[in-house]
Amino acid sequence: MTIDEAISHAREVAECQKMSARLIEDNAYMPESVDKEAITYGNTICADEHEQLAEWLEELKQYRAIGTPEECLAAKCTPTAYDPDKVVEQLEKLKSLVPVNRVLDDIVNDKPKELGMLIAYNKAIEIVKSSEQEQKSECEWKLEDAESNLYVTGCENRQLIFEGTPEENGYKYCPYCGRKIKRGGIDA
Repeated sequence: MTIDEAISHAREVAECQKMSARLIEDNAYMPESVDKEAITYGNTICADEHEQLAEWLEELKQYRAIGTPEECLAAKCTPTAYDPDKVVEQLEKLKSLVPVNRVLDDIVNDKPKELGMLIAYNKAIEIVKSSEQEQKSECEWKLEDAESNLYVTGCENRQLIFEGTPEENGYKYCPYCGRKIKRGGIDA
């Protein structure tokens, strides 16, 4: 069964369950001993669950179109295909074109768009410069609490490992920032 067939099947089951619920609700000839409400409730729940399943399968299909988790991680770890210095140079040029010829107080009060543009260009320049450095660095993991096996990451997150070390559990890249893990601290 393909994923498209599974999606189609889940949608068909959902429609059949909805139709069945309507037929039971509208059936005046059903004996009174039959709990119509319970049956229609069950059909409705089944229909909802199959609709949810079809949505999840659609989402999975979209993720598969992007690539496998390994391919996505490899793409994230691939160095940039642009020259960060030239990007910063272009951003600086664009920033210089923002019409700012008054004192800062006037800009804040009268020209919030221009102030926003200046802030955005500064932030973009900061991101390009930091991502260039970040790509070259590793994420250092240190054991913070040996009793609970809690690690603190270089990207300021915490990771609980139930048993063993990060390496023994297959961790090569930080799940938070995507950089290669470098072990630090006393347990390295």
